[in-house]
Amino acid sequence: MNLNGGDHELVIVMEEEAPSLAPSLPVPNVQEMVKKNHLQIVNHGVQNELVQRMKDVVTEFFELPIEEKEKYAMASNDIQGYGHAYVVSEEQILDWSDALMLVTNPTWHKKLQFWPKTPEGFKEIVEAYSSEVKRVGEEILSSLSLVMGLQKHVLLGLHGELLEIIRVNYYPPCSTPEKIWSNGKYKSVEHRALTNKNKRRISWAYFLIPPDDVEVEPFDHMIDAQNPKLYQKVRYGDYMRQSMKRKMEGKTHIDVAMINE
Repeated sequence: MNLNGGDHELVIVMEEEAPSLAPSLPVPNVQEMVKKNHLQIVNHGVQNELVQRMKDVVTEFFELPIEEKEKYAMASNDIQGYGHAYVVSEEQILDWSDALMLVTNPTWHKKLQFWPKTPEGFKEIVEAYSSEVKRVGEEILSSLSLVMGLQKHVLLGLHGELLEIIRVNYYPPCSTPEKIWSNGKYKSVEHRALTNKNKRRISWAYFLIPPDDVEVEPFDHMIDAQNPKLYQKVRYGDYMRQSMKRKMEGKTHIDVAMINE
């Protein structure tokens, strides 16, 4: 695929054909409102220089004026672009963060109209970083296959062509960070990031997920009398969209796949 000098034409094609992931209601940008632990992997082979370039370029993007960032605002029927994802109601309590979500692969899923043209080199850096993280992700899937008593290639084979998504989160300083402590009134998601009164925080997550038509269920050899089958077979695309339409509370999204007794 030749992108040199052909970006304009490609954007038109992708805008018509690229499928939407899930809807999300538009809400105010947390960063603009301010103006007016983890799985650790070592020996992954991703160069420190590339990680730093990724950090620098996304930081530059979030420091742009709101008018520039909103050129890439999420559409109401999808979560690609800049804004706030997983918003399902006007009354929802929102995270203290703004996000930029982009599909990096396969190409026919990309919506290049949501890829920032500023700062310079943004697209090339994100794609280089994504390529490296994909390699690491495939190695993890291969290792998980072995841990589960399968051949090394099995999980990758079941996934087929992976859908790759990157989400960058920007957490600006919060003048009242103690309000994430609500005595159980508001339930946090499993990997909640803490806000800070004095400094910002930026993180990015990378997702490797199966195509829509892949069916997922427990392997037969993982089920026995002591470990009965807990989850039914689901079509991954249906499962993903159902979970994205729900308010994020812990692991409640897996309810759609659980077998009800």
